[in-house]
Parts: sequence; C-alpha cells; structure tokens
Amino acid sequence: MRKILNSLYVTLPEAYLVRDGQNIVVQVKGEERLRVPAVNLEAVVTCGYAGASPGLMQLCAEAGIALTFLAANGRFLGRFQGPVKGNVVLRRRQYRCADDAESSLAGGADYKSPSPQNTQTSAHSYPPK
Repeated sequence: MRKILNSLYVTLPEAYLVRDGQNIVVQVKGEERLRVPAVNLEAVVTCGYAGASPGLMQLCAEAGIALTFLAANGRFLGRFQGPVKGNVVLRRRQYRCADDAESSLAGGADYKSPSPQNTQTSAHSYPPK
C-alpha cells in the first residue's frame, strides 16, 4: 500500500529552496523561513519564479519527491522528478504486443460483444415489472 504524504506549496516569488542535510529549507532574501524534513514530503510545488538549488534537486530525486514549477499566474513551467520505478521488460512486451496485429486481435477476442441470441434470451428470462 502506498503511503500518502504531504505537498509543500511555496507561493513567495522571491523564495529560494535549498538542501540542509535531509531537510528542505525555504529561504527568502537569505533568511530561513521554513524547514521541513524531506521524509514527510511527496511533492514540492513552487508558484512564481522561485528557485531551487542543485543540492535540493538531488535530494528530491533520491527521495522520490516531485518538484514542480508554476508561473505566477499558475501556468505550468516544468517538473523535476527522479528515476521512475517499474518493470521495463514488461512495458516493452506490452508495446510489442500492441504493435503486432495478430496478438492485438487475440487479446481483443475476449472482449467480443454478446450475440443477439444471448441478448434476446436474457431479456426474456426476466419478466417486466
């Protein structure tokens, strides 16, 4: 089961995000305004043109924390995310099967629509209310 964690929203445009050990620190004009342990976060969202240090980006990548940048008006600018976990071999096999017409048809055969005779039989077996 996946544990749902918190998201940190930074709305001050002059904010700068830095790493201090395993903590995410929000600085405004060189002064620390907030310190949050990275283990408590799932995502960091910045609104305005707030910056982030390369050390913080490394921490986010290692901890699986998504770092999203939004413009002051909320327009999406970009997202930084570390490596994605998953089964690459399985995904490649799925793509190969999707590109192959015969295997696609074989997989779709299980999802045929019911025949009209079965539909008619089902309709007659339940009396109207």
